[in-house]
Amino acid sequence: MEPPKIVILEKDPDGVVERSHLKPGISRVQWTNENNIGMAKASMRFLRELEVELAVLGEQPPEINFTPQGTLLLGTKADQAHMLESYYTQEKCETECRLYRGKAMKRMFPWLNTEDIDMASYSLEEEGFFDTRELLEAFKRNNISKGIKYVKVDKIFS
Repeated sequence: MEPPKIVILEKDPDGVVERSHLKPGISRVQWTNENNIGMAKASMRFLRELEVELAVLGEQPPEINFTPQGTLLLGTKADQAHMLESYYTQEKCETECRLYRGKAMKRMFPWLNTEDIDMASYSLEEEGFFDTRELLEAFKRNNISKGIKYVKVDKIFS
């Protein structure tokens, strides 16, 4: 058998010390930078096609429990210029976001105390949250199926 060409060294493969995988992953497109928006959209395409992209023959398809959920960003008068700039960039990149002000904001979000809020930006698609641990496990299973070896080590670099 040929030795693996790629070896991944892991100090904490079981996630006992590092706990970041316990937090949900969040995907959002409401950025000011066009490159960030492009990467976010590509990430969403990948997450939507995850069952194919990270499929392993003979195993159940990965399930990261992706939950579509728009992000509501709020701003005061001081944030107005930045929020408008972000919105115009998002519109240029064909994201589905909406800006709300005044009565329209109160109608759309009646539960929200809008006393000190001047503007709200809400995404209508391509955002949501997912199980980061399951995503990491899906990558690992896929990597192992391609011959990548994982090795637990006590110290990676000193």
